[in-house]
Amino acid sequence: MKSIKIEKGENGFVAVEIDGVYYSDVKNDGMVSFERSFEYDDDFDIAINDDNWIDALGEEHLFVELFNNVEGVEIEAEEDYVMIMLPVDKLCEYAKRWA
Repeated sequence: MKSIKIEKGENGFVAVEIDGVYYSDVKNDGMVSFERSFEYDDDFDIAINDDNWIDALGEEHLFVELFNNVEGVEIEAEEDYVMIMLPVDKLCEYAKRWA
């Protein structure tokens, strides 16, 4: 289990993990979203969808961890990106476990 650190930035919340930093603004509905985009190259040549996004990111990725452990998570996975949307209060609650 990797540590997760959530910080409040000037324009929203920042979720930080070992292999990347994800930035997001909190929406009016209390949801926060983070996106991971891919570029097609020799190492990545599949179209991402709702059925294979976990395989594309890998079981250890922060999005998969949040999907498996936080209530209210929604995923949008299409072609070359994966977006995770979740309630900011649930995200902060989960992050307190790793502070």
